[in-house]
Amino acid sequence: MQNAADQAVIAAKCIAGNPVPYDSIYWFWSNQYDLPLQTIGLSTGHDALAVRGDFETSSFSVVYLREGRVIALDCVNAVRDYVAGKLKSAPC
Repeated sequence: MQNAADQAVIAAKCIAGNPVPYDSIYWFWSNQYDLPLQTIGLSTGHDALAVRGDFETSSFSVVYLREGRVIALDCVNAVRDYVAGKLKSAPC
């Protein structure tokens, strides 16, 4: 839904003569039974990863890095990590 709304804004700007590139950060969420699954960014090309949280409690995030910089997060029942990642990736 958000992707469609973002693209509509870009299309309207183009129609109005103010073309701008579509450069939104990829994100996704889904509820799988009682677990929220959320992703921000694309992990393609990562050269390292770290896990935050605890698999045993079903609350963790996989942080993907490239050259020491975070490029993506996969969050399982870790909404705070997802929100922090989304805020960090928002354009200024």
